[in-house]
Amino acid sequence: MVISNSPALRPAIAKLGDSERLTAVAKAALEFDQNAAFLDELTKLIQFTLEVPVVLVSLVTDERQVFKSARGLSEPVNTERETPLSHSFCQHVVTSGGPLIVSDAPNTELVCDNLAIRDLGVQAYLGTPILSPEGHVLGSLCAIDSLTRGWLDRELRILEGFSRSITAELVARSNFSRDMERVVSRLARITDHAPVMLAEFDKDYRYIFVNQAYAEMVKATPDEILGKEVAAVIGDTAFSEVESRMRAALAGETIEYDLQVGDAGEQHKYLRVKYVPETDECGETQSVIVAITDYTTEAMVQEKLEQSRQRLVTAHDLSPDGFMIFQAIRDDNGEIADFRFDYTNDAGAKIAGQPAEELIGLGLLEKLPGNRDEGLFDGYVSVVETGEIFRRTVYYAHDGLDLWIRITAMKLEDGFAVSFSDVTKRKQSEIALAENADRLQRILDNVVAFVGILDADGVLKEANQTALDAAGIAREDVVGLPFWETYWWSHDPKTQADLRDAIDRAKSGELTRYDVEIRVADEQAIWIDFQLIPLVNEDGSISEMVPSGVDISGRKESEIHRELLVGELNHRVRNSLATIQAMARQTIRSASGMDEFDKTFSARLNAISAAHDIVMHENQGRASLQTMIERQIGPYASELSSQLKLSGRDVALSGPSAHAIGLVLHELATNAAKYGALSLSDGCIKISWQEAGNGFVDMTWEEKNGPPVSPPLRVGFGSRLIKQSLEYALGGTADLEYAPDGLIVRLQFPKDVSDE
Repeated sequence: MVISNSPALRPAIAKLGDSERLTAVAKAALEFDQNAAFLDELTKLIQFTLEVPVVLVSLVTDERQVFKSARGLSEPVNTERETPLSHSFCQHVVTSGGPLIVSDAPNTELVCDNLAIRDLGVQAYLGTPILSPEGHVLGSLCAIDSLTRGWLDRELRILEGFSRSITAELVARSNFSRDMERVVSRLARITDHAPVMLAEFDKDYRYIFVNQAYAEMVKATPDEILGKEVAAVIGDTAFSEVESRMRAALAGETIEYDLQVGDAGEQHKYLRVKYVPETDECGETQSVIVAITDYTTEAMVQEKLEQSRQRLVTAHDLSPDGFMIFQAIRDDNGEIADFRFDYTNDAGAKIAGQPAEELIGLGLLEKLPGNRDEGLFDGYVSVVETGEIFRRTVYYAHDGLDLWIRITAMKLEDGFAVSFSDVTKRKQSEIALAENADRLQRILDNVVAFVGILDADGVLKEANQTALDAAGIAREDVVGLPFWETYWWSHDPKTQADLRDAIDRAKSGELTRYDVEIRVADEQAIWIDFQLIPLVNEDGSISEMVPSGVDISGRKESEIHRELLVGELNHRVRNSLATIQAMARQTIRSASGMDEFDKTFSARLNAISAAHDIVMHENQGRASLQTMIERQIGPYASELSSQLKLSGRDVALSGPSAHAIGLVLHELATNAAKYGALSLSDGCIKISWQEAGNGFVDMTWEEKNGPPVSPPLRVGFGSRLIKQSLEYALGGTADLEYAPDGLIVRLQFPKDVSDE
């Protein structure tokens, strides 16, 4: 509702039952009855000017509204000329003291329950107050439409002008003359206040009435125009252009057309012209009323809107995303039954799989019924009814389409605008990534080693199930914590400090590896071979870190046992040396010569050696493969940490396997020192091994950064020794590849071979 008061006369806003106001209403009713002809001419003019079906002059009491003049009312209200307040919009004009503008009555809170909507078909209402000379609001001068209508500001100004004219007449005179000439005179003054150009010409094309606005349009005064022929006033050229329309109006036809006028260099005006024939009692046309409305402002706004729309259409046509506009199609109950295609850009038609010309004007469910199956139609209905934005990414496999689409829809008048894009490739990538991540997670959860993922700050992002099960904890217990504060590491401050130091080094790109004791379930501790690997981006930054650990508790126990054996061995060696010294003294004393001493002493020494072998093999007669590699190759590598790279879980070999592999490693090491990778300071040997099943071990010896390699012209003793040691002694295999970058040797041998 809009309230606007006349600067000349302010309304006295009061309750409907205010006694002073009711007295003024009763007085005005008598005055209006005496001037019914005037009011009827007024409402007729307003009906013609605003092109509305109903115009009323109403007086509002505390119980009802009374129509002192009415145009277009249906029966029986037209005869009764009054309604109770339950059917009154005009009462709100009285109580507010200003105009009431209603474009869509059923959806306007102030009047949505008013019975005039149901019983009288009121859908749109424009009313302005009628004031008494004392400033009381008597009622309303109103225009009513049976269809929803967006009232223009120009129409409000027209109605306010007529209202002020009525008020001016009430102030100036307490009684109106019944003389029609005075009625016409007053009506002329009223029309002079209206922002509409009005004129009337007779059958001879002579002016019999013009208002001030019309006279100003033709740059004359009303007195200069009255009685003259139209051609003499507007010019022969202009008259020749409109004569056929005037002739049709004199023949009884209502004519309406738009006209654009303006001299060169001037801004054009947009005029809407209407000719309405006036007939006598016999139905004969006696004159024609001319009403001209200047709608230049509205036209310019419309032109700008059209230009904006064209720019918007062009922008959407250039967009790879689809864009469509829909208007609601409602059933008899006002419910949305479908949406009509009003616009689509080229991308939208392409994504929909149908040409734009086959979509525009048709229903959404008619062309793309799958929208209902996917719940999209209900989402669009909600947008229109609630005004809330609707967003969804959906797989659409209907209507000949098979794609993922991302949708954003928002309300637009009684419909909606929707932007959508084909995200099939991205969605397929997301699904594939999710499947890969799930597959990798299952793999990690089933490996024996403890594996996790840290972010660049050392916070745990993921841990495999093996690590979680070993500690008896759940993923949510540790994920999101700094790694050093997790259950495995938080039992000992020094262990935590060492881990933080390893993480700091990993942040700079350094791989760290060391043996450490961690906590597992039931507050138990195990030793692991721990490794922390940084993942480096292309720009050199660290994105994540991968911690891993292998349980080496068995190896640690063996080392402890070995230390005990070494201590025992040292003790026995000292005893043996003492025994040998004593044996030597005794032997030399009793020997008749050196030959006899040599024979006797050697026999005794061999016996002692055999005894020491038994002691060394006391740990179930097995040897560590990794230790043997390091001891066989170590003497030949100047920088053991950089020239020798080992990868594999330690394997315990039986005595015969250990002796044969030791001999092979010794031969490979001496060859590398003489001719291969160990002959250069930058050379490197990578040895990796793993248990292959069925009791066999696969080992690869790979030399890098050594002198160029080429196959030998003949098989040397060293190669024969390697093959014989593996194939004949152990039943394994040896494959030597003389790659240009370095020798590659692939060995397969059993870890357990009996002495027999």
